[in-house]
Amino acid sequence: MDTSSLLIGLGVTQLFVIPIYLYTRNKKKKENMALEQFVATGLKYGIEITELDSWQNSIIGIDSLKKKILFLRTVNDYEDETLVDLNQVKKCELIKVERNLEDGNSTVARINLVFHLGNNKPDYSLEFYNSENTMMIVSELQMAEKWCNIAIELI
Repeated sequence: MDTSSLLIGLGVTQLFVIPIYLYTRNKKKKENMALEQFVATGLKYGIEITELDSWQNSIIGIDSLKKKILFLRTVNDYEDETLVDLNQVKKCELIKVERNLEDGNSTVARINLVFHLGNNKPDYSLEFYNSENTMMIVSELQMAEKWCNIAIELI
């Protein structure tokens, strides 16, 4: 193999590798900034996040000592910020809404984690997935099950 072929091969390889590297680096940087902002939001409410998960455009975390869950979801430049005090919650349940398709099959339309407060107080509903906002379900169902179990343990 001659030197010119080697240089051309290296140049072409760099044309593919460098954009992927830059994209990955920028994505990781944005994720870290979002997590830092989430922790700062927790501090605003006087809670210290001891465990958290993030997916797509959502972050959920808990202060296990104070039994409070913080949920942040961004959809179309709108941020939905919810703080749930598990000390006031009577029941937590996972609600999966399905939609029938024309071919007779069904698909998941929404996945919500609902916290029932009782005493005629309105429930908190955390939206983990909505087919109108996200095209494909990835790990939202497993994430909702995990956080439902975490909440049930602390109620």
